[in-house]
Amino acid sequence: MGFFFNKKDYVKLPCPYCFKDLNLNGRKTLESCPNCNHKLPPQYASYCKAINVCIFGNTASGKTSYFTSLIYRLKNSLDVFNVSYADAETGRHYENNFRDFVKSGNLKATAAGSIDTQRWTLKDFVNDKKLFVSFFDPAGETIRDFQNASYEVKTLLKYSNNFIIMIDGEALLKNDIVSNSTLPNMINEYADYVRISQGLNPDKKISSNVAVVISKLDLLEQYPFTYISSNAGRHLRAKAFQNNDMIKVDREINKFLQIYGQNELLNAIKANFSNFKFFAVSSKGSETFNSCDNEEPSVINGDFFKPFRVEDPFLWFLKEERAFAYTR
Repeated sequence: MGFFFNKKDYVKLPCPYCFKDLNLNGRKTLESCPNCNHKLPPQYASYCKAINVCIFGNTASGKTSYFTSLIYRLKNSLDVFNVSYADAETGRHYENNFRDFVKSGNLKATAAGSIDTQRWTLKDFVNDKKLFVSFFDPAGETIRDFQNASYEVKTLLKYSNNFIIMIDGEALLKNDIVSNSTLPNMINEYADYVRISQGLNPDKKISSNVAVVISKLDLLEQYPFTYISSNAGRHLRAKAFQNNDMIKVDREINKFLQIYGQNELLNAIKANFSNFKFFAVSSKGSETFNSCDNEEPSVINGDFFKPFRVEDPFLWFLKEERAFAYTR
């Protein structure tokens, strides 16, 4: 169980900065990329695989909070992963974000016109194999103004094959007509940006892995998420992705979106993507949620804190990338 890779993964390891293949040819050590000359993370040539995850979403939908709670959850996943930052900048950024998040419950949005990049190493306790993960969080305003986006933003979109589309669950439940009516257009815009960046045909569905994530689950307790709110933690407990859990979550989110009049949103997702799943997360958690893992919640500054289901979309990416064990 845990990470698993084939021989092609070792050969096709890309540089985490310019994304071109390193052409290791059996080399066990490599200090810098031969293409861009950027210094590589320590022991990078021994990594089994590198994946890129890009997150889309409107300002205040919870993107930065999600990445912060995801890393916290993985770092505290008992004996599943050993998680460490790949560079000092990522470490400082995470610690600052986590401090602000637990202090106020909120984080500063990514500055307009910029993109927040974090690079992490995941080591599997089961078989000692290592995975390199880059997270890209472009500002909501930056993505909406894609024509004027920087070369860096367009390059990161070009080399991403895993996308999270974050939808503000609180706005959905409040029936925020102005915000919710723009969701189908938002999906179409994001899809167009990916097609342009990756040189895809405008009429072709995008085959990348797309996780459509409803955020702020802790603020949606008036809606009866019967399965989602009581069965979290199965993937980490089993040290393998549980397909049956994902199917039940996907169905419950589909029903939720239909009840709240989001058929146009569902149609836009189906029209643009060929491989997508629905998830729901809470970056902070709630005492009313039930997990099947044995981890105790934290109490930080007097507040309950146990990120809920934040690992689900990420572990699905690993499963789709053929990098994480799974059960049917």
